[in-house]
Amino acid sequence: MKRTILLLLLTATTLAATAQTLQPWNLNLPAGQAYNVTNTVESSIDQQVMGQKMSIANTAVTQMVFAVRSAGPDGFQVEQTTSGIKLDTKVMGQTTSFDSNNPGDMEGPVGAQLKDMIGSSIEALIAPNGTISIWKGIEMPEGFSMGAGMNDSASLATYFVKPPAKPIQPGDTWTETAEQESMNTQITYTYRKSEKGQAHLDYEMTSAVAQTITNNGMEVNSNIQTKGTGTLVLELATGLVLERRYEGTLSGTSKAMGMEIPQEGALKTVTILTKK
Repeated sequence: MKRTILLLLLTATTLAATAQTLQPWNLNLPAGQAYNVTNTVESSIDQQVMGQKMSIANTAVTQMVFAVRSAGPDGFQVEQTTSGIKLDTKVMGQTTSFDSNNPGDMEGPVGAQLKDMIGSSIEALIAPNGTISIWKGIEMPEGFSMGAGMNDSASLATYFVKPPAKPIQPGDTWTETAEQESMNTQITYTYRKSEKGQAHLDYEMTSAVAQTITNNGMEVNSNIQTKGTGTLVLELATGLVLERRYEGTLSGTSKAMGMEIPQEGALKTVTILTKK
């Protein structure tokens, strides 16, 4: 009897360990499937301008639809369309809000700058190995950006994770590096658990961003470094990240009109995809 119980316990333990093994996955985006996307970015930045400290707090909530148009041996043709934008900005105690669903806001000065963003789309090809090729991008209005280093490719890359080279167990790690036109990133993932067809991962991320934007005809050159930690939920059947959360810090400088402006602050992002 004791021998039988022992064998049953060993079998159960072995099955549990096998169930938690994370196998390298492949991208398998279903043609015709669309997802509602909510991307929330909260930032608070302190900067020194001509010897005076200036605090800026921003919250941006962008609603999008991510759709898989077709799938084939060359990869997956996808389209991401912006359907709504909400902004809240606080500078030196003054608060400005904008909601693209409010007709009055769309008729105001911020709406005049962002009106072409609503309904605009990114079209791209996602290769089987996760490489992103942009066919059609979004031109940001003057003075606006998608976030530090968040160009069209980086926006789509949020939905994917480079798989480990071999099967791994809870607690195992692997590292992904990415170099883009304006941003270098390194991410170390830690596998936590799997349940209900989803893998739960923790990650540490560092990035260096160098970009230039134009605001009221003035060029602003920024060099920003960020570091932080996050969690994500990966759908194993498709290889798509359904939820990504991140909190970190940023520091660096911006240069404008010959002035160097030190900056430091905090950043929090949440991206959630739900099937339509």
